[in-house]
Amino acid sequence: YLRKLFQQHLGVAPKQYALYQQVLLAKQLLHQSRLPVHQIAALSGFHSIRRFNDAFKQQLLLNPSQIRRKKMTGHSSVIELQLSYRPPLNWHAQLDFWRQRTLDGMEWVTGDAYGRTFSWPTAEGLVHGWFELSPVKEGVMQLKLHWPSQQELTSVLQRIRQLADLDANMPQIEQQLAPVFGDALESGLRLPGLWSPFEAAVRAILGQQVSVQGARTQLNRLLAELAEPLPDDPEKKLFPTPGAITQNELLMLKVPQARRDTLKQLSATVIAEPQSTPDDWLKLKGIGPWTVAYSKMRGLADPDIWLGGDLGVQKALKRHGDITPEQLAPWRSYATFQLWFSLSRPALKETTE
Repeated sequence: YLRKLFQQHLGVAPKQYALYQQVLLAKQLLHQSRLPVHQIAALSGFHSIRRFNDAFKQQLLLNPSQIRRKKMTGHSSVIELQLSYRPPLNWHAQLDFWRQRTLDGMEWVTGDAYGRTFSWPTAEGLVHGWFELSPVKEGVMQLKLHWPSQQELTSVLQRIRQLADLDANMPQIEQQLAPVFGDALESGLRLPGLWSPFEAAVRAILGQQVSVQGARTQLNRLLAELAEPLPDDPEKKLFPTPGAITQNELLMLKVPQARRDTLKQLSATVIAEPQSTPDDWLKLKGIGPWTVAYSKMRGLADPDIWLGGDLGVQKALKRHGDITPEQLAPWRSYATFQLWFSLSRPALKETTE
């Protein structure tokens, strides 16, 4: 069925499409980086230089050496690439949302750049790195990626794009939301994501019935005790693993014991059932529909999550008259963020001017 869809809409088989995407990534790395060709081949998912050269000739009718613009240097663990997106993008609003929730040593907002650490599974085990995103010009973001591995980059680049919501079709989304929000629509407002549904769920659990700053304080306590340092940059921290949480009493958290228990149950479930989804976590005591929805919206970039029970959403709805969730499908996540941001609109306008 998948093969049929690819043929119908793209005119190629899935394997051919995947190979073409590998070649396009390699072409970008050849243009924009100083990495040696053998390293680019590996990062693009090719296991041999011969296969790399053959695929290049087949897809682009060129040799990699014909595309290379910059002089090659030795191996570098920091890769710089430009990521495209379709405008509009309200980057300052997105930065402001992240800034209020950054965790010490794990995330940072510096000037117009957002950065964070991450862990990513590969065939050779977990790779621990960091990235930083900043705008270059309309339609282009600059990515600085610390990737201390020779494993392919395609999947981690896609995850970064998803976290920053760079693939959203904003004109289409806003065309549907505009009749509902009118002049109050904040153009270019995307979904500020998190690295994983597990991280989103932990944040949501510690954010239950407290302010944003209160949740941030508890999360920083969790990181201070359980976060592992980035192996080659000890000043940076990685988000605590499920294993670290299950093995700790979590007494550093100034929360009811039931909330600590929920965190430990969630972590144990993720260890026992690595493929479990936020919907599966609803069976756990202390995790309700709001936590599941929040985890899907920020951890999986689900575009159609409606947090109708959220106090902020309910407060904002009073300003917008009769809005029904049905009017907003399939972009209810974007509508949720429109409502959240409307509560602090004067502050947001100040940061964007």
